[in-house]
Amino acid sequence: MVGLLYAQVPDNYKIQLLVNDNLNNTLMNKTIGIRLSILKGDITGTPVYSESLLKETNEFGLLSIDVGATNPNLFSQINWSEDIYFTKVELDITGGTNYALSGIAQLLEVPFAEYAKSSDKTVETDPLFQQWDKTTGIIITEKQISNLIHFKSANETDQKFTSSPAAIIKESELISWRSEENDPTFVSSPISSVTATDTAKWSKKGSFSGSFDALTDVPVFSSISKSGNYSELKNKPTDLVFSDITSSSNGTIQFNGSQWITIPNGTPGQRLSVDASGLLAWKTATEEFNNADRPFFQYNQNSDYYFCTPWNYDKPINADRKYPLVVYLHYSGGAGDLSKLGLYYLGYDTNDGIDDDRAKNFQMNNPSFVIVPQTTTEFDISKIISLVEEYKTKYRIDQTRIYIIGYSLGGPASYSLANAYFDYNKQLFAGIIRLSGQSETTVRNEIANKTAIWLQVGLNDLALRVSVTKDAYNFLKNYHSTAVESSQSISVGGKSGITYTLTKNNKEIVKKTEYTDVGHDIMTFPFADGNLINWLFNQRVE
Repeated sequence: MVGLLYAQVPDNYKIQLLVNDNLNNTLMNKTIGIRLSILKGDITGTPVYSESLLKETNEFGLLSIDVGATNPNLFSQINWSEDIYFTKVELDITGGTNYALSGIAQLLEVPFAEYAKSSDKTVETDPLFQQWDKTTGIIITEKQISNLIHFKSANETDQKFTSSPAAIIKESELISWRSEENDPTFVSSPISSVTATDTAKWSKKGSFSGSFDALTDVPVFSSISKSGNYSELKNKPTDLVFSDITSSSNGTIQFNGSQWITIPNGTPGQRLSVDASGLLAWKTATEEFNNADRPFFQYNQNSDYYFCTPWNYDKPINADRKYPLVVYLHYSGGAGDLSKLGLYYLGYDTNDGIDDDRAKNFQMNNPSFVIVPQTTTEFDISKIISLVEEYKTKYRIDQTRIYIIGYSLGGPASYSLANAYFDYNKQLFAGIIRLSGQSETTVRNEIANKTAIWLQVGLNDLALRVSVTKDAYNFLKNYHSTAVESSQSISVGGKSGITYTLTKNNKEIVKKTEYTDVGHDIMTFPFADGNLINWLFNQRVE
């Protein structure tokens, strides 16, 4: 509801309202219940006037109201000179008295107009003013100007003056202000005691050698306090055998629960890890990975999916750590057989116990949760979303680092999952890797704008998959029209190709890799590319 205010002198003023219902529909030729109030001081001030009435809107939905016309006697008693005033409007669009606030606006013109019509009736009570012969004018003498106390005599009756701070000024204070410098505030302040000698010292320039002994007026310390030798200190702590710890020229210091101990340095090829007791220990990569916490893919029969938890997830040292989550959508021939999925780079260890260096390197460098939903025809997107939400609740998932990898049948499913997940809870995947996708070339604009995407295809694959990948890249290229495109020749697993990159605001947002002499078996080697792995796990939802 919109209100317009304008002044009208002398007995009332008008307001005009455009009345709408809660759906913003204009209410034309409609009887409206109205309650008007005039508030004094501010928007929560005391009402000095109120009136209630019924009026009908015109054919345009407008109400024109004369404020003050309903109760002119009360309206005329308002003293507009005392304060500022506000008009408060409340309406009941059903024509009743169940009013709702429509608006409050300050009166900017009406009070001055109302005050002006009574200004000639003000009685001046100042006795000096009453004695003044107004036909001859008034003369102010030099004596009157210097003797300021004359202007605050006991005969002063101006209410504005008597209520102001100036009314309490004493003649003695005026005299002191006229002197050379007797300001009582200045005289009582610390600055009044500053002398020329002090300012001369402040202005004096000098230099400091940096030596403690060169300082003057300093406390006297014993020589031990300045030597820096630990052995010369007294009352040294005795709980820790500090000398025993520092006697070793190398190694790592850790507390074993009862005392500090030194761990000797490791040998080339070892990494600082954690042993079964939770203490630091140097181990080779094989020793690290061959403990009871090595990750193996497990199968969940109820929901038909494989899953893998990060290495050492339950160790106390990792209790507060959060991990990324990877959703892998396989090709049509991979359902039910992990050995055919090419998951060596996502933590899958072949033959249930025989080490695979690719799996070890991945989970040691990029420990993460991995979910592999199973299907033979089409992925159940709603079930996958439920799994992602379950993992976010059940495990320590870094919700800014959830990724999708889709191969062949899983390629278009990766886009479908990203679109559906945004529709479900307005959340985004941080990165998508789409390998040899065979249909569906577009994602929602929100995903194209925020999610990093890397498309890969072998140029010897079916022409449909090649063209679909190029169309998907061109769609993103057109969306990011201001991005800068670059290209680079690559070689991965003995396969050569070209990677095209779109960069925007110093961030790689879209990539496309085309391999020469490669068909649909693209899943067997791309993850040997360290650049692909690092790119994926560096993506975050902003």
